[in-house]
Order: sequence, then C-alpha cells, then structure tokens
Amino acid sequence: MTIGTVPDALGNIMNGVFPYDQSKPIRVQPIVLGAITSIILLCTFLVDIGTPDGVATWVPYCIAIVLALQWRGAATIVPVTAAALILMVVGFLLRPLGDFQTETTNRAIGAATVTALALACLYIDWRRHKHRKALATTASRLNRLRFFVNRLKRAAVVLSDSRGRVTEWNQSAQHLTGYSIEQMIGRPVFRIFQRRESGTVRWAQAYRKARTEERAVYEAVCPRSNGSLCHVSIVIKPIRNQAGSLQGYSRAIQKYGEHRDKTSMSHG
Repeated sequence: MTIGTVPDALGNIMNGVFPYDQSKPIRVQPIVLGAITSIILLCTFLVDIGTPDGVATWVPYCIAIVLALQWRGAATIVPVTAAALILMVVGFLLRPLGDFQTETTNRAIGAATVTALALACLYIDWRRHKHRKALATTASRLNRLRFFVNRLKRAAVVLSDSRGRVTEWNQSAQHLTGYSIEQMIGRPVFRIFQRRESGTVRWAQAYRKARTEERAVYEAVCPRSNGSLCHVSIVIKPIRNQAGSLQGYSRAIQKYGEHRDKTSMSHG
C-alpha cells in the first residue's frame, strides 16, 4: 500500500480544516456570510424597536457575531459587535413604553452576553490563525528539507521516523534502487536493505549505536527493481529535535559493489 508523503499528508489536513476549491470563486462564501450577517443585524433591530422588554433581541445579535467569525474573523467580529451594541442602545431609545427597570436589566445582560461572546470568538479566531500559520510553516520547512535532500546528487539519502519507517527517499536513492518515493514511503528500512545473516537484530543494534554514539555504519544488500543486488554501506545518524528527543534517523548510502541476482529479489 502506498502511503502519502508527509507534506502531502499535511496538505490534506489543511484542506480538511480550511477547505478551498480553486474551481470556485474565492469571494463567494465571504459575500454570502456578509449578506446574512447584515440582514440579521437589520432585522433584529427592526424587531427590537417593536419589543418592549428587549429580551429576544440579543440572541440574534450573538448569531451575527458567530457568523462574523466565519466571515472574516477578527476583521469583522469587532465591527459587527460594535454595530450590535449600538443598535441595542438605539433600540432602547426607540422602544415602546414599558417597564423601564426590567428593560434596562435585560439589555444590560444582553450587552454583557454579546461582549463576552465577541471576546470568545476573537480568541477562537486567534487560535485558528495561529494553528493555520503553524501548519503552513511546518509544510514549508518540510518542503525545504525535501528540496535539500533531493539536491544531494552524489549520496542516496533516506530518512525515517523513530520506528524505522521511510519518510524521505531522495532522487539518488531512487536512481540506486530503481524504486520511486511512492513505493518506499512508509516501508520499514530493514526490509529494503537486507543482510542475509541478520534480520532485524543487527538493525536494532545499529540504531542503538547511532543513538549512543551519534553515528553507526551498516553494510547491507539492496535489491533493485531490475532484479540485481547492490552492496551498500549505510551511515546512520539520529535526528533529534531542539529538546534532544529522538525524531528519526538519517541514512547516507554509498554503493561499493554489485552482482546480478539470478532469482530476482523483491520487497517483502
């Protein structure tokens, strides 16, 4: 089964959180949301000036603020909230005669609720913007990393996660083995580069040495797509984050011999 690359996976996540279809006009959704928000503000105000107690008016105003969050975020939350508060005051001045104390209390509660909801929406918009920026930054860093890895013409470079599953497979590795990155992503490294007498034990030892000494050399046999076997020397180094936690391994691969396999090996 072919597993998508990390940047592609991040791209899918971003499309899921913030859907975007280039075939549709980019301004359609904001225009619709803006129109609905404006209609709600106007209609609520018209109802407000005909309602003596002012109880039911702040609920539609809250709905308008939520729509403003989906409309353009902070750029519209603030003016929509201000408009709602101003319309509530104007509606209070133009109200029919009624119980002044009850209406004042109801509108004060409504104004506090609208303000609190606006602050909550501003916080949500800030978190959403921060999350979107973090995803874009991560995707950009991964794309730069892939570009750098693919620019290494003389060395086949393979990156993996901490479990030893391939996450990057540069062009030199594709040329060496004959297998594309789509075929290799997600596969365990020990199944790609084999030793007839070892299995997983020697790989575990090599990983342990790389973690403790920051470098390990491993000799293995690489089966190519054309059926030949290529003997390679692999330099394994750990990849750590700023906190020192293990994130994966890098492998610089060099060929030092090859022979033809008459029985044609394939990946398991």
